[in-house]
Amino acid sequence: MSGNTFDSWMRLTRDELAARCVLFELENAQLKTARGGSEIQGVRFALASQYCKGRGIEVGAGDRPFPLPDGATALYGDCRDQEELSRYFGSQVQSPHGIIDAETFLGVERGSADFVISAHVIEHLFNPLGSLEAIARVLRNGGHAIIAAPEMKQTFDRDRPVTSLEHILRDYLDGGHGTKLEAFAEHVRYVHPLSAEAIPTDRVADEAWALMERGMDIHVHAWTRDAFLEMIQYACGLFGFELVASVSLWNENIVVLRRVRAKSSGDVYLPCDRRSAAARSVSAADHRGRFVDRVDVNLADRVWRQSNGLHAEIGR
Repeated sequence: MSGNTFDSWMRLTRDELAARCVLFELENAQLKTARGGSEIQGVRFALASQYCKGRGIEVGAGDRPFPLPDGATALYGDCRDQEELSRYFGSQVQSPHGIIDAETFLGVERGSADFVISAHVIEHLFNPLGSLEAIARVLRNGGHAIIAAPEMKQTFDRDRPVTSLEHILRDYLDGGHGTKLEAFAEHVRYVHPLSAEAIPTDRVADEAWALMERGMDIHVHAWTRDAFLEMIQYACGLFGFELVASVSLWNENIVVLRRVRAKSSGDVYLPCDRRSAAARSVSAADHRGRFVDRVDVNLADRVWRQSNGLHAEIGR
């Protein structure tokens, strides 16, 4: 911008000064976005270089597939076909090799993947724990899952209620059907007004229902770093994962999970705490007790029983 001298600024009118300030703010935001995107890509590549070996799967890559190191290859899957993806993302979309439901991984052979990547997908799913359970099924023992989710306080979800662990457990039991309308209502109430006129309170339910019927793609869940890690910790105990890395930067929280073999169908693995990736074998009761102050005990028991079949499979 030329003419940035003290005298030139003093000659500007109030409106001209305001316009200059707005332009500076836009340029600053663009620089921050570019720097943030570069840092995120750097961290993503560092994690992939460490944990993505062999042949794996990435779901929902869209127009920004996870960077992979030499020697690693991915099968790209999405719930949309090529035509739908191109309409949604434009011409730079990663072409999928086939349809893969990120919530169920139906059709993917058990233990067939060396790694699974799910970046900014899990928040769109009605049953996040169901997705993590499916990932445990398709990963080989010792394989890794990289899961990335938005940090809600840095996105358009910032005013929404944080999705609680109890909410996630109820979604696991019924596939998310019981909270589906609630998710769309939150979108209408907290996200919609950021880009359009707010919907009157007495019309929120009708608008939410209409969006749900239309199948609008929204963030069904919203997590802070702590809430996201809490869900991941719970999933480690349910499905035979070990949390080996977690990174938070800019608007993204990333975790790396290793699929481990349980000692028996009654034992599971959990990280000792959030500061350590070392694992120990704990009983089902210990696992429930770990979250007893945050989750209804009867709810935890029902979730444990529903997931018990996978424990037996991991233990074999």
